This record gives sequence, structure tokens and C-alpha cells, in this order.
Amino acid sequence: MDAKDLKFLNEYFDTVTAFFSLMYVPTSDREIIFKEVYRVLKKGGEFVVWDLIIPEKRDNPKEYYGISLSIATAEKKISTGYAIRWNKQQNYELYAKLGKKIGLVVKDHYVDENTFFIRFEKI
Repeated sequence: MDAKDLKFLNEYFDTVTAFFSLMYVPTSDREIIFKEVYRVLKKGGEFVVWDLIIPEKRDNPKEYYGISLSIATAEKKISTGYAIRWNKQQNYELYAKLGKKIGLVVKDHYVDENTFFIRFEKI
């Protein structure tokens, strides 16, 4: 389903997640997708985002930007990686500002060297 045109009723979900997926969204679609998330979230619902920090490219000759990621669960450790063509940037501040613009409130967040996590709430 296209995240810009979700085929769900208004205020349908308690929680919407974006797990290492916003990095693949064209910059021009970010606000449209956030508005759709807002539309399908129930009042008091959460939008949980965990994604890659993509710094400004500047003069770096690399065509792609990516990281290796290890996630520890109670049962096991999962190792994976994420990479994209390095033609944009993203970070916590960008998405926190976008969420606020459409009416979401940041309830929790953390930022480390390579990733960020945000828990928004629809008030």
C-alpha cells in the first residue's frame, strides 16, 4: 500500500510504526506520509519511528551511505545493515519538527551516533 494514500478509515490505529523505512521515502513525500499517519491514528495513538541518521554529504565521494546494526532481543542478537543512495539527509530534528507541524507531540526519543528513535503521540 502507498503510505501517501493509506486505505484505512480515519482514526483506525492505536499505533503506527516506521522501522528503518523513512530513509527510502523521497524528501517530497515526507509531509504527505506524516499527514496520512496522523489521519489514521486514534487520539492518544502513537507513531513510533526508528531510523538512520543521514548526515550532509558535503564533499564525500561515496555514492551510498549506510550502517551495520545489531539489535539484542531477549532471545537473540540480530545483525543487519541499511544503506541508501546518498542524495539526502535526515535526523531526529527534521522528523520532530515535521511531527509537530502536523499536530503530533514527541513523547519520547533518543539519538545515538547512527540512529534515532521517536515516539510521537496524537493529542
